[in-house]
Amino acid sequence: MNLPLANKRNIAILAHVNAGKTTVSERLLYFGAAISGTGEVDEGLATMDYLEEEKKRGITIEAGIASYTWKGTRVTFVDTPGHVDFGAEVDFALRAVEGAVLVISGVSGVESQTLAAWEKIRRGGNTPLIFINKCDVDGADVGRVLEQVRVLFKVTPVVLNFPVHDATGIAGVIDVAHELALFRSEANPRKLIKGEIPESCHEAYIRHRQALLDFASRHDDAVLRAWMDGAPVEPEALLAGV
Repeated sequence: MNLPLANKRNIAILAHVNAGKTTVSERLLYFGAAISGTGEVDEGLATMDYLEEEKKRGITIEAGIASYTWKGTRVTFVDTPGHVDFGAEVDFALRAVEGAVLVISGVSGVESQTLAAWEKIRRGGNTPLIFINKCDVDGADVGRVLEQVRVLFKVTPVVLNFPVHDATGIAGVIDVAHELALFRSEANPRKLIKGEIPESCHEAYIRHRQALLDFASRHDDAVLRAWMDGAPVEPEALLAGV
């Protein structure tokens, strides 16, 4: 199927080694229905790590390219190496894409190659998103990572989604822009079920929602007018402002 140019996105995925970047790439392909199951990096079964040396070491050496379709948009992404020795692969990838997703471990936080990757993204003029990974691992602290981003990257992070935890781990995520919670269906792992924001997450949601509105209103007059008039702000307008 040929899609209009407006419905295509080219992105690169960057991270410090072992932040879980290739695992994130694997999940993108799975939820985009490009693959039927997910292969684990530690077992040498990840789709994106296809070289024998990558399978043996459990790290990405050569940038891998893959694509999937999500809600009518064709997304092509480059899974880049996280190890410092293969930085040229990252440089080449960023020249070929518009946007970049920087994966940060929720346990380890911002590391040396995280900073190096951020500088490459900024120098290349790529539009950045940050994905905090491993939020289901003991010791993960999203708040600590956000503070590291603020201090070390010298930017104010705006939260679009954050996890909902229960006794078993991560139960879902809060979608701040759309003002709802998303939970995974037990019957169909690819399906997300919309729900109410849990009381335990309400305080954090209000804080992140206000920060999102404040940020978007600085760059979009329609958002500013609606916010000042007390009118509802549509999610699409918020995201456009961001």
